[in-house]
Amino acid sequence: MEKKKEKQNVKPVGAGLVPAQNKGITLIALIITIIVMLILVGVTINVALNGGLFEKAEYASEQMQIEAEKEELLSAVMGAIGNDGKIKFGDIKLPEGWDVVADRTYKSPKDNIYEVDANGKITEGDNANVTPTDNLAVLKAELENKSLEEVFNLELGRFNNTDIIFKELSSYEGDDIYPENYILVQYKEENFILHFNESIRNIILVDRVVIDSDNYFTVISKNGKLMITGLTENGIADLEATKKIIIPKTILGTDGKKYAISEIGATAFEDNTNLEILEFENDIQLEKIGREAFKTCVNLSAVSFPNSLKTIGESAFSGCDNLAQVNLNQGLITIGVYAFRGTQKLTSITIPESVTNIGAYAFNPENSQLTINLEGRTEEPATTDDYSGTGFENSWRGNGENITVVCLGN
Repeated sequence: MEKKKEKQNVKPVGAGLVPAQNKGITLIALIITIIVMLILVGVTINVALNGGLFEKAEYASEQMQIEAEKEELLSAVMGAIGNDGKIKFGDIKLPEGWDVVADRTYKSPKDNIYEVDANGKITEGDNANVTPTDNLAVLKAELENKSLEEVFNLELGRFNNTDIIFKELSSYEGDDIYPENYILVQYKEENFILHFNESIRNIILVDRVVIDSDNYFTVISKNGKLMITGLTENGIADLEATKKIIIPKTILGTDGKKYAISEIGATAFEDNTNLEILEFENDIQLEKIGREAFKTCVNLSAVSFPNSLKTIGESAFSGCDNLAQVNLNQGLITIGVYAFRGTQKLTSITIPESVTNIGAYAFNPENSQLTINLEGRTEEPATTDDYSGTGFENSWRGNGENITVVCLGN
């Protein structure tokens, strides 16, 4: 009885598992399987390495990234195309993380460099060529035509000297007197001034600020030439009383020096409903009237341009509903896009022979009849594509309705 009891207490060896005699065979099979898998993996890796598979995959990934970045940059570039069909590089709003590294050259968040040509074609640049710089001209190029917010948020780490200071000027700065909306930029030993034009929210590079001693015009010096940018409070009050603006030959600065006026700046007198009479002082050397300078001055009735004028900018007199008389000067070369669009009371105008460029819709009376006389021509000139910036553009006289063109001959 005792032996039987012992037998009942013994558990079977390997119960529920592989039988003892098969245990060694199973282990060997497992080892062989692992060895075979390792061999196969080794062969696959060897083939991949020798065949450049990993490099090709990495290259394909990089190319996809580059194409995606190009599309992102192209979208920003397309948003900066002006009415003339040209890319306004200073107006490009770069996506977050992008930076300007040189003229028409941009860096992506992945540090890839791209160059954009005048036609909007984007090519990959050379990262090695984008080196730090102390060039003040490059800094100025990066600042020009930026909004005030963009100026203060620019990434300027490319410049060796990081001590670039932007300082909003008050009425008095040291011994100099400044009007509002000017910013002083201090870079190394150089100082220059930016003029922030609120109406168009653009920065204009300024050589120096000239204060009109008569406190009538706001004036800046750009590229060595004096530009009228608008009226002071005193000038606005005088215009309300007289309804008249006379553009002077020179302006006497508070420093006692006389400065010649060569340009009327963009939007300088835009939307001024008090302006009825516009005159220019004798022998003035005015060369350019800027974009939208007199746009929608709805009560302006007549204008005769000085002999020195070369350019009438885009939309300069657009929407001047009561403008009935326009005398263009011999010597004028360019009449910009939409320059006299919507001048309903203008019934006749003579284009001097000197004019070689007229932008699209420069003359488009819309609801009234207009006769355009071409001096020195026996036939209408051949036209160029709209917004090309050269020649008589296809739509220089709008859609052609309500307009009669007369060639006055030699």
